[in-house]
Amino acid sequence: MPHPKLCRLSAFEPLTNTMLSGEDEEAMVARLATTDDPSSESIWTFGFGSNMNVELLGSKKGLAVLEHATGVVKGWKMAFQLKGMSFVEPSWADAQCTGGAEDEIHGVAVRLSLADYAKLSKQERGYRDAEVNVQVYGGGRVVASRIFTAPAERLQPEEVPCSRRYLGALVAGARAAGIDAAYVDALERRPTYVAPPPVLARRAALPPAASLPPFTVAELWDGYSSEADAEKEAKQAAVAATADGPGGDGGGGDAAAPEAGATKAKSRVACLGYILETSSVRFSRHKGRDITARASRQWRGLPLDDGDDWGKPPFPSAGRMDPGEREFVLNWLDFYLGKEDCEVVGFLTEFRAQAEAEAKAEESAAKLRAAYVCR
Repeated sequence: MPHPKLCRLSAFEPLTNTMLSGEDEEAMVARLATTDDPSSESIWTFGFGSNMNVELLGSKKGLAVLEHATGVVKGWKMAFQLKGMSFVEPSWADAQCTGGAEDEIHGVAVRLSLADYAKLSKQERGYRDAEVNVQVYGGGRVVASRIFTAPAERLQPEEVPCSRRYLGALVAGARAAGIDAAYVDALERRPTYVAPPPVLARRAALPPAASLPPFTVAELWDGYSSEADAEKEAKQAAVAATADGPGGDGGGGDAAAPEAGATKAKSRVACLGYILETSSVRFSRHKGRDITARASRQWRGLPLDDGDDWGKPPFPSAGRMDPGEREFVLNWLDFYLGKEDCEVVGFLTEFRAQAEAEAKAEESAAKLRAAYVCR
């Protein structure tokens, strides 16, 4: 049964999630439990993006889904207007109330305990929530549910194409959830980000690897005495950070913002072997290591932290990646090259050695194939 306190709210009324201002999970549970019906201990929430994936809610977000139902919310639309990260994830999907008769969002309503809803609200910090009426597929049933939506200050003036990776994840999640086929087809046809000519020109202007100072993995790994120290710092920073978007690097926060007026020290990060130095290495797990494998895992939808290689060889072979994966890794290179104070300071020795060995092996294989054909 929908939470009585929520049912008294007018449709589409935006709420301030007080937890975003510092309310802890226990306090939020206590506040939400103060209703006319003390036996009511759960809340419905409507997922239209990554939160459509019921399995992911359990495995990645640690939530126990008590019940779920696929449906549609009328008078709202999904817009790719939420601010993302330039070059990598230019935008994320947001739910916007329009009241328009033709507008609708399809997704999955899930019922959570008060404690799990408080946990989800904490994970979705930086958003506000509103009540919507979800019309469950099949007709008849309507579920009063909460939906997370971004405040105006987090939105871009107009819609911006999202990454191919992100749209692919949304489409896959929608199909797996059994969302209306016509709706998913329309979602799949949305345009995605393509690197513009100036960005491609900046890539082309990168100096040859052989002309850059060599750095070993050990030399690049400066500032941490062990992987355990880096792990600890990343977790501490993630707790203090403000969420930027749904999941992974650039979603959930990996590093806390510096204090106002503070001078940020420069750090080094490598991508596809190129070692870059900038004061804008915002993710703790990016500092002092190559992120090629991490970006590759993000593209493929794999956990980023479990099994992280910390930028050590063997590295993913760029030549053997599918075009979409390689472009996404290059987008991360673009992300750092685009920083105002970014400098290319070297090339990773082990990355270059592996690339040269792979090139020689491919050359030998080609010669063998040619010799076989001549026979």
